[in-house]
Amino acid sequence: MNKNFFIKHVFKFMLKMDLFPYPPSSRAFIAVSTGVDSLSLLHCLHSFNFLKEKEMREKNLIREIIILHVNHNTRGEENYREERFLKDLAKKLHLRIEIEYMQNQDNLKGNLNSNSNSNSNFEFKARELRYAFFKKMLTQEGDRLYTAHHIDDSFEWSLMQKFKSSNIRSTLGIPVRNGLIARPFMCVTKKQIYLWAKTMNIDYFEDNSNSNTHYDRNYIRQKIIPSIASRFPSYLKHYVYRSNDLAKKLKLNICLKTEKENETKTNYPLELSELSELVVFKDFFGGVIFYNSSNSKNFCYYRNLEQDIVKVVCSLSNKGRGVLRSQVIKLINAASSGDRWGPIVFSGGVHAYIFSKMIFFVSERILRKYTWLDEKNKNTSQIPLGLLKPFPLDSLLNYKIELVRKYNKHHFFPFFLISKEKESLNQVYRGIMREYPLWPNLTSYLIKNNYWFRPAHDVINFINKNKIKGNKLKTFQFYIL
Repeated sequence: MNKNFFIKHVFKFMLKMDLFPYPPSSRAFIAVSTGVDSLSLLHCLHSFNFLKEKEMREKNLIREIIILHVNHNTRGEENYREERFLKDLAKKLHLRIEIEYMQNQDNLKGNLNSNSNSNSNFEFKARELRYAFFKKMLTQEGDRLYTAHHIDDSFEWSLMQKFKSSNIRSTLGIPVRNGLIARPFMCVTKKQIYLWAKTMNIDYFEDNSNSNTHYDRNYIRQKIIPSIASRFPSYLKHYVYRSNDLAKKLKLNICLKTEKENETKTNYPLELSELSELVVFKDFFGGVIFYNSSNSKNFCYYRNLEQDIVKVVCSLSNKGRGVLRSQVIKLINAASSGDRWGPIVFSGGVHAYIFSKMIFFVSERILRKYTWLDEKNKNTSQIPLGLLKPFPLDSLLNYKIELVRKYNKHHFFPFFLISKEKESLNQVYRGIMREYPLWPNLTSYLIKNNYWFRPAHDVINFINKNKIKGNKLKTFQFYIL
C-alpha cells in the first residue's frame, strides 16, 4: 500500500467532513491504547505536517497533538508495559501525553468473569470512566477528541444493536462526528489499517482480552462476522449503502463516498448527524437559492434534495423537459466539495452556480439581467455606486436565517460584501482573489483595483467561529452588492 495515499485519503475525508479542530486552540486530543487502530491514527494525524502538498502545509489545521491514555489497571504489569511504550513514543514524536489511572480497579476486575451480563457491565463502566477523563481534558474552545473507530467497528456495532435494541436508529452504526468527538478512520476498513501499519512499520500490542468472547463485541467479531464474510464478501459495501439509505429515510444527514484503492472499491459512510432544514428563497431578480443552514461547511445530502432540484430546474426551464439524474448528482457533489463555482447547465437554459454553502438557480431570462449588470463594469473606471449599499455588520453578529432571507431578497447573488480596506482586512480575514463566473467583469475590476470582497454568508460563518476577529471586522466599512 502507498503510505502517502492512505494519509492523503484520511486528510481529504477530514476536510470534507469538518473533522479538524476549530480555532483558536486547534488542539487534537487522540485517544490511544496500544492497539493497531489508535496507534495508526496517531501516526497518520502526526504525518500531516510532513506531507509536501501545498494545501496540507498552508492549512496548518492541527497545531498541537495530545495523546490521551487510560490505564484500566486490569491486567497488572501488562498495563504498565503499554504505558511505558506510549511514554517513549510520545517523547520520540515530541508530543504531550496525559494518562488517567482508573480509581475503581478492583470493581472493574470483579466484572471480569464468565457471566455475559457482568462483562457487558464492565465494558459500560470502563467506557464511562474513559470518556469522563476525555471530557475533562477538552477545556479550550475548538478542542476535539479523535478516536480510531473504522468501518468494521461501525458494522459490528450495528449488528450488535440489532440483537440488543429495538431502536432502528442505533442500527445505523457509529457516527463520524458526535459533538466534540471525531472519527477520521470512518473512511477506511480494518484491513486497510493493518496494511498501512505494516507499510509504516508501526509497532503495536495485541490485547489478550480481545479474544475473550464473553464480551459482546468480541463474540460478534470472533463468532458471527467471519461466517458472514466468508459467505457474503461484499457485506461491508452493502452495509454502507443500506445505512446511508436508511439514514435518509430517518431524516438524518448522510453522504456516501466511493474511492478506489489498488484496484479495489471501498465504500465510505460519512456523517450521520441530525439533518438541518434546507433553506430555500429567492434573490432580487427571482433566482432560486438553496442554502445549507447546517453547522457543517458541506452541502451534503438533504432529504428530498434531488427531487427539490428537479422541481426548481423544471420551473425555470423554458422547455419543460426532464432532468438527467446524472446532472443532479454532479451538482450535489460539486456543491459538497466546494471546488467548483459553475455554471452547471441543465436543459431549458437553466444555470446552477455554487458558492459557499449555496446553490443558485437562474433561468436564461434572469441570467441576461445579471449579464447586463456585469457588462456595466466592463469599461468603467469605478464600481457603479448605485448598486452598492452600506452593510451593517452588527446584524451579522446576531445572525439568523431571517436575516439571510431579508438581505438576499433585496440584493444580488452571491451577495458580496465589498470594502476598500483590502490590506488591513486581509490581516483579519483574507478576501477572494479570483473571478466569479456570474460576475466576471465586476470581480475582475475588484481584484485589479485592490478591493476586498467575500460573500456575506462567508463572513457570517467566520464570525461565528472566530469571535475575537469577528469583533475586529466591525471596525471596517462594508458595502453589499
